[in-house]
Amino acid sequence: MGARDTIKGNGLAVACMLVWATNFPVAAMLLKTWPPVLLAAERALIGGLVVGLVALAMGQTRSLVALLRSGPALVASLALGISMLLFVWGQKLVDPVAAAVIVSGMPIFSLTMGWIEGRERFSVQMGLAIALAVAGGIVTSLVSAASGQQPSVFGSLAVLVGVIAYVWQTRVMVDRVRNVPDMAKSAFVMLVAGLFTALVAGAWRLGGAAEPVPDISLTALGLLVWLGAIAIGASTVLWYAAGRMIGVTVTSMHHNMVPFYVIAMAALTGAAVTPQHIIGAVLVIAGAVLAQVPLKARARARVADP
Repeated sequence: MGARDTIKGNGLAVACMLVWATNFPVAAMLLKTWPPVLLAAERALIGGLVVGLVALAMGQTRSLVALLRSGPALVASLALGISMLLFVWGQKLVDPVAAAVIVSGMPIFSLTMGWIEGRERFSVQMGLAIALAVAGGIVTSLVSAASGQQPSVFGSLAVLVGVIAYVWQTRVMVDRVRNVPDMAKSAFVMLVAGLFTALVAGAWRLGGAAEPVPDISLTALGLLVWLGAIAIGASTVLWYAAGRMIGVTVTSMHHNMVPFYVIAMAALTGAAVTPQHIIGAVLVIAGAVLAQVPLKARARARVADP
């Protein structure tokens, strides 16, 4: 991987996290009136349809059809659906910042999966990089203003399992489903995940579950479109592209900037950004940089240079 790809991959990761960060406040607003399962289905279907139309316009019809015959892609899509259900349900029980703290463990999950698969190995350098990134995400989140919600063990567990499922499906789509455009990949997994969650939502409703009547005002529908097409749809395309270029583990380190982005967005409405928020962001950036700097190669070069 060349320096240009590294820079581009990190740029895509930053853009992905900025877009994804809007998911937290927008979903929190919609969950006041929308049932969690229905919201998970709607945002996935909207994201899949929008990205799918773009993929078709780009001439990726054959790639979309080919994915229907890919076992790994189908299984990964179902994993994404499960992840979305657990995550949106967990968000209903925990505040946005708490959810962001749990997400900070994503690099650990990714590296562990890569190690099990024989694709990555543990090292002091990578361990320190992950520690910095995770610490940064936690520091940034814990100094945020409390939302007033009580901690929920079930909500936290749902978010945790959802994050693990999300990392797993990402590694499958990046490492096993190759030679397929990122746009087509994203559209396919979101459409399948959306259909799966829609079936779950229907079964939940038929089972007699008491659910609030969704708000279908213009404001709510606008938020829903943003959530599906941009926060979920566009970020998924950027996520796969960054993972392909710099690796899923390094890309997931960027995910720990999300708490800072959430706070920065909240600052637009008057929330304070403290020095601790800045420190947390610097720690995350330091971890992502350290993970990509070939220290051993540079050390050998210095030894060889008289």
